[in-house]
Amino acid sequence: MVNDIRLGAEARAAYYGLHTDDALNTDEELKRSMDIGGFTGLFMGGVGSTRRVYKGIK
Repeated sequence: MVNDIRLGAEARAAYYGLHTDDALNTDEELKRSMDIGGFTGLFMGGVGSTRRVYKGIK
């Protein structure tokens, strides 16, 4: 889990151009992937919570 947190922090730093490795800063593929992942996560989170609500009603 610590490794996941570190990787997430490094990806966020590179996204904003603050990573210590300049090769990762301004990486267009990284930005595109993070934008798509954030957009997808917005809807996938809703699907999981909808299932829990459905079980509570039943």
